[in-house]
Amino acid sequence: MFNSSIQTFGKDANTILTDLMGTSSRPDQIQQMFTDFYESMDNEDYQKAEVTLDHLSSIISEDDPDIQRHKNILSFEKDWEDLNDPH
Repeated sequence: MFNSSIQTFGKDANTILTDLMGTSSRPDQIQQMFTDFYESMDNEDYQKAEVTLDHLSSIISEDDPDIQRHKNILSFEKDWEDLNDPH
């Protein structure tokens, strides 16, 4: 149910759909792939996370802000792991 007391002025359509109407701005399959990415990251399986992200990039777009953000997260984690690897 939509709560009309919540301010929507100045918000983009995705924010309104996600925050106010309780829907996802992405299809379920894509949302699941983002979830799979985070699970791989949590398990420090960066290779699997990269494969998932590459697949997402081929579906959505390399230029998508979420793809770019996730690539930065992956790059940071891989660099951090390299810095802390004693070998």
